[in-house]
Amino acid sequence: MKINRIKINKYNQFENFEIDLTYPKGHKKEGLPLDKVCFIGQNGTGKTTLLNILKELTIENNYHNNMSGNVNDPATLITWDNFTEKDKIYEINVSYPFTETNDNSVYKVIEKGKNHFFSLINGELERENFDSFINKLKTRLINVPAEMIDFNLSNKLENPLEYLKPISELNEQTFQEKGILMHKQIFDFLIDKPVEIWKAILFENSEYLIKEINFRNKIVDKLLLVDENSDKILEDFKEWKKKNPYPLINIANKLNPLLLKFNLKIKIDLDFKRPEDLYFIQIQNSNDEDIPLTGWSSGTKQLILTVTPLITLNTWESIVLIDEPERSLFPDTQYEIIKYYTSLALDAQFFFATHSPMIASSFEPWEIVELKFNDMGKVIQYPYFKGERHVDNYFIQPQYLRWDSILYKMFDVQFDGDSVRKAKLIELTKIGLELEKLKKEGDKNPENSRRLWEAYKKAAELLDWKIESDAKN
Repeated sequence: MKINRIKINKYNQFENFEIDLTYPKGHKKEGLPLDKVCFIGQNGTGKTTLLNILKELTIENNYHNNMSGNVNDPATLITWDNFTEKDKIYEINVSYPFTETNDNSVYKVIEKGKNHFFSLINGELERENFDSFINKLKTRLINVPAEMIDFNLSNKLENPLEYLKPISELNEQTFQEKGILMHKQIFDFLIDKPVEIWKAILFENSEYLIKEINFRNKIVDKLLLVDENSDKILEDFKEWKKKNPYPLINIANKLNPLLLKFNLKIKIDLDFKRPEDLYFIQIQNSNDEDIPLTGWSSGTKQLILTVTPLITLNTWESIVLIDEPERSLFPDTQYEIIKYYTSLALDAQFFFATHSPMIASSFEPWEIVELKFNDMGKVIQYPYFKGERHVDNYFIQPQYLRWDSILYKMFDVQFDGDSVRKAKLIELTKIGLELEKLKKEGDKNPENSRRLWEAYKKAAELLDWKIESDAKN
């Protein structure tokens, strides 16, 4: 599923608001849903609100996709009657480029009292066709809120040591839990419990560790008993290792290129020096020294927590929402991060909300939705094109602009520094006027000219001005 249009009739700061999320005319993907979208705008313009609307849509869709039973069951939160056009909050057009049907559908979210109802409209969709149609809409949500890195991951993640017994002895409850984890489709870091969400994301890794430890325990037990079968168990273990590579190696191969910028890497040695080695992904510095979770920087958390789900989960036709992807990341990493994220989930549709000019520079103009308040205090989209929505009519191209130009043209930054900078600019201007005067009147005091010139160069350097070295001549 990919979203190609959002229309909001009246909701919070939005009124009669509509955005087209397809590639413009003249593009090789003309008319198809955008692969990635970036929301920018002042605080309060609704960037996060739009992400939340998309999240609600996907969660509701997933809920109905997995439901069973009669559509008349009130627990399904579906209503077919007793709502009018004025009750509608918003509607979202979606398409299914990777499924058997290419039909467009409209999700209409309506509100009555405190209850939210969800209805799927596809032409004259009949009630009895609902179950067969909804089965084609399976999707997955990965929601990464700005607050994600505030979670305390070192706080009692379940210890896989509790499962250290032969697979044949695992009880029915464990198998049921495995089924739930493997079929989890919504990964919302804002509402899910950290323990549960990471158990699902790292399920294969944890399962591998459990099996490896069980093998090792068997080998040790046989050796202690001087059992003649110990050699066979060891051979079985080697054969299993050969056929089953450690899942964390795949994560390390994709994460390490970025972590190396911080002189870090994923730890893949199974030494089990301490219980927490089994809790979560572990990292090391360039000297192979372990760094506990409590020692991770905010930027390291941001990267690992965001990237790992994109690597481990099946993101086919997924919706990925990332709020403030720049949080805690150095500018050079920000510049690379969007391309990196999207490369890990090529078939997903990404939605970002940002205040960073480095992040914005990663997008084509038709991928950016700039939100502004109009004179009535309602939010509108500021268009980057004139006339027809065609690739040739866009007058702002973020990828061509310097960071300062992006701040002026796209983020509406109007000031040129504070009072300290302005004072230094005045000082530089005065020195420049004195040098110009000496040049016109003739340099009668070379020492004074050199002093002024050195002061001018120093002020210019502090202000990041580029000057010719022989300008005094």
